[in-house]
Order: sequence, then structure tokens, then C-alpha cells
Amino acid sequence: MGVLPFDGEVGPASVTADGIEEKLLECGVDVIDRSRIKSLLSERRTDEIDSVELGKLLGADMLVSGSVTTHRGGLVHGGSLRGVDTQDGRVQFSGQFGVGGMEAFQAGDEAGQMICTALARSPR
Repeated sequence: MGVLPFDGEVGPASVTADGIEEKLLECGVDVIDRSRIKSLLSERRTDEIDSVELGKLLGADMLVSGSVTTHRGGLVHGGSLRGVDTQDGRVQFSGQFGVGGMEAFQAGDEAGQMICTALARSPR
């Protein structure tokens, strides 16, 4: 699975993605190193690449993307995420996290747990 860079204020968005990655690893999910993803995205025009093609280039069966909204002071006010199957481009899960304000890593942990739960329910 690949966790793409999250949209939003750079610091909290990056820390949230770190938390997601850590939680996925705790759940036993194979995760592609985000520096490899960032490098590949910087080499290509991201508006010309879809999730199926990116998944093939990375060797990922699923990609997670999302966004983070922050309060002043860096607290995450809320975020959204979705997981796309790179075989057929279908959205496998989506959801909201961090509603109400929390530290970015805590928001990432919550989002990561949502993904682990969705994967456990998946027939794949």
C-alpha cells in the first residue's frame, strides 16, 4: 500500500501521513516508503498519472490519499481519506477523521485505524 502526500498545511499533513503509515505497519500492512513515492511523483506530472498507473509503477495494490484541515496552532480540525484499488481504480474506502481537533500524529493514528478496519472487512 502506498500513502500519498496529504493535502493541507505541510507540517500537520506530513505528520498525519506518518501516523497513518505507522498504524498500517502495526496492522501488518506492507507499506511503500513515502520517500520513494515522493521521488516518483516529483519526476512525473501528477496531473497526467492516474492511480492505476501510479500503483503499477510503485508495485502497490492500493493507494491512500487525503487532506488535512488545521486550526491555528497546528491542531488537526479534521481530515478525509480514501483508498483506491490500483487494479481497477475503484474507491475501496473513504472516511473522515480528527473531527474536533487533535494533534496531527493522533489524527494519523485514528485515520490509520480506520484503514486497518476497512481492510479487515474487505473480501480481498
